Formats: sequence, C-alpha cells, structure tokens
Amino acid sequence: MILQGHTGPISRAQFSLDGEHIVTASSDHTARVWASADGRLVATLQGHTDDVVGAQFSPDGQRIVTAGSDNTARVWNAADGRLLATLQGHSGSVQIAEFSPDGQRVVTASADQTVRVWQVLTLDDISRILAK
Repeated sequence: MILQGHTGPISRAQFSLDGEHIVTASSDHTARVWASADGRLVATLQGHTDDVVGAQFSPDGQRIVTAGSDNTARVWNAADGRLLATLQGHSGSVQIAEFSPDGQRVVTASADQTVRVWQVLTLDDISRILAK
C-alpha cells in the first residue's frame, strides 16, 4: 500500500498505539491521518503556516500533536481533524512535540533553545526549560 496525497516531502510517519491509523507530517503545511488497513485518508490537519516537522498520537489515540516551523505546536482531534488548540510561545521553529505517557501534557522543543511543558486540558505553559 502507498499513502499518497501530500504535495511536499514527508518528514514524519507514525502509527497510532492501536495500529489502526498512521499520521504523517509534511512540508506542505499539513499533517494527514490515514487508515492503516486500506490507506484511506481519514483527516487532513490544516492550520500550520509553514512546514509540519513532527506529528504524534496521544496515548489514547483521540488527539494528535504536531510540531511546526511556524513556531507553534497544535493539538487536533484525530477522528475529524478539528483544531483543538494552538500552543504558542516559542520564538523559533518547534522541532519536537510529544504527549506525556498519560496524555495530560505535551512537551515541545524549539530552535529557540527552550523546552516547554504544556498542560493539555488548560493549555497552560506550566514550565519553561532553557537549554544551554
């Protein structure tokens, strides 16, 4: 099976924990969710204004977090592609965005040499760690 639909290079592909879906991140400013059984496109995550460099499912598979070169991370509904939150505060490209094992927090790492931890339910930036 070949997953086709992005119009730019793909920087990341990951299975959901249950193996039912795949999320891909691309320089076409989108991430896409695919059914892993047949390659059907489930949702297109549109909202970033620059390359999407990372994407990860939450542990329960209900949400996706994306990392963007537009200095943001975004949290999405995995089922329908609806934007749930934009995590803003970095002054450089967000290189990595990942959920904590319990799915309650997101950690982001940026080219601005900081790491931030976000409380997903409140969207608060609960800590900022400066990398040296």
